[in-house]
Amino acid sequence: VLAKRAAALDPKDSEVQEILGEGYWLNGDRAAAVQAVEQALALMESAPTAGRKALEKTLAEYRSAPLH
Repeated sequence: VLAKRAAALDPKDSEVQEILGEGYWLNGDRAAAVQAVEQALALMESAPTAGRKALEKTLAEYRSAPLH
């Protein structure tokens, strides 16, 4: 709930979107998790930084891993 509120207040904060994605994932909402992480990546610089690479790996996991 707090991540949703933070995302509503500042939808252009990639870190908030990343946290929101994790929250959705942990609550079993794959589609919303993928969407939030895609949004986070869209907000990040396109250079292949360590943070971007880690988030791309998370996105691949969310897209392919079975829900828990």
